[in-house]
Amino acid sequence: MYAKTFENSMLDRGLNVDVNVIGPQHTTLRVKWILVSKVDAYQITTHDQALLNNLHTMGFKKFVIWDGYDNSWTWNLDQ
Repeated sequence: MYAKTFENSMLDRGLNVDVNVIGPQHTTLRVKWILVSKVDAYQITTHDQALLNNLHTMGFKKFVIWDGYDNSWTWNLDQ
């Protein structure tokens, strides 16, 4: 499953994450990333477009990163 592969790649980079697939058709990849910040979300948006394109190609409709508490960022991959 891609969620575990993605989680392991982020753990290899030293990031404390849990990754799972959610939603009625399992089309949302959600990353619970302790200490994620607005800066991290900005970096994904501006420097990791290949990641977002790859997720879309695999059939995901949304990508969500969230700190497990109050802050989250969502990318709609269908656009």
